[in-house]
Amino acid sequence: MVVRDIEAQLLHCTKSMESSISATGLRMLRPGFGQAVVPAKGSVLASPEYAHWDPQPDYFFHWLRDSALVMDAVTLLSAQATTTEERQKWNRHFQDFVRFSLKISQLDGQTYKANDRRKVADEFQQFLRSQPELAALQGVNTSLSDVRVNANGKVDFMKWSRPQYDGPALRALACLRHADVAEAQGRSVSKLLAQLILQDLNYTMKHADAACSGIWEEGIDKHYYSSIVQAGALFNGAVWAMKLGDEALSESYRLKTKMIVGELGSHWDDKNRLYKGSRHKASADVEELLDISVILGVLHARLPEGRHHVHDQGVADTLKKIEQMFERLYPINANRPDGVGVALGRYKNDMFPEMDGAGGPWFIATLAAAEFYYKTQQIDAGDAAMKMVLRVVPEGGSLSEQFDKVSGAPRSARQLTWSNAAFVTAALARRQSLIPIHSPQYTSQKLG
Repeated sequence: MVVRDIEAQLLHCTKSMESSISATGLRMLRPGFGQAVVPAKGSVLASPEYAHWDPQPDYFFHWLRDSALVMDAVTLLSAQATTTEERQKWNRHFQDFVRFSLKISQLDGQTYKANDRRKVADEFQQFLRSQPELAALQGVNTSLSDVRVNANGKVDFMKWSRPQYDGPALRALACLRHADVAEAQGRSVSKLLAQLILQDLNYTMKHADAACSGIWEEGIDKHYYSSIVQAGALFNGAVWAMKLGDEALSESYRLKTKMIVGELGSHWDDKNRLYKGSRHKASADVEELLDISVILGVLHARLPEGRHHVHDQGVADTLKKIEQMFERLYPINANRPDGVGVALGRYKNDMFPEMDGAGGPWFIATLAAAEFYYKTQQIDAGDAAMKMVLRVVPEGGSLSEQFDKVSGAPRSARQLTWSNAAFVTAALARRQSLIPIHSPQYTSQKLG
């Protein structure tokens, strides 16, 4: 029964996810900002909902991080496509994404003029970025840390948590996987794809293990998630550069990977047997050190072995402590039927969205546990996490950002593209977990 339910939901989530890619038929009006946005081809909406923090958040933007994770799911769908038409469709989406990504890598903040500011209502002026901040936004060196852009490819002139350094690394990872799949499918790697990979890897080299705003966009620190996905991008980039015959470039990526992995050891709390989400965070309450971003980082980085890999016992211990914490904190986890896993949130004392009360479980968090268990061949545990998700899927099948910690009702953004992509990657990980370990589909690389 669970297999049929997962496969049925996979179809729903795939369709919902695709509706946010190149959504050129939508038009978002932000009257207070004097703005109308029509998504460009190749853009990926974090959410296609027309919302204005009323109370749903306005996620009608192209986030570097979210879009990279969505397009990584697109590549996995291409790799497992059963028809030529389906495979070609997903590949076209990725090609459009590459073109759009290169375009937004050359943003010019000075295009937002004083006249544009005058279109903004007085009560919305407080949300605008300063003119000096926008003026400093010039080309690839600053654009890649700018977190998000308007879906039409223009500068986001609103205040947000910046800089963030995980987006280019995640996009490099998505593009590197797509290059591998293209090769397996007998396709050549386009010059544009190679250009985007090189651009994002070189940017990641410059900002490796640097302090920034993290995955949850709430504070400047050295974050486990940001650093590990940088390490993953550069490790896979070293393999790619070696295939191209550039040994010097490959070695530079490999050495930087080794440096980042060494620094990630600072996140390990040996006394409490857990990885901290933020390197410099300290608390008398051990549970305040726990963060599901650690598990997400391990999954997204795709490091091949050893520490910070899905088979790292420290990662498993961290996840177990996260599950135990949220099992106690969220009423929805009480009196669960046998075989139903724990609904997980981001971290203890999460209050987002504040206007909607204290935070609750997130789909991406609960699905991260499912994917982790599938990738460690713990199928029953993965199915248990999926059963919790299936219990709270809203009508229509599209996944929200969060669900209520008591009732399971949708909360925050009613349709989050990343949530749908997370279900896709978890469901496809389940399929992969059932392939015998000796299958030629399994490959291994060493972290040197």
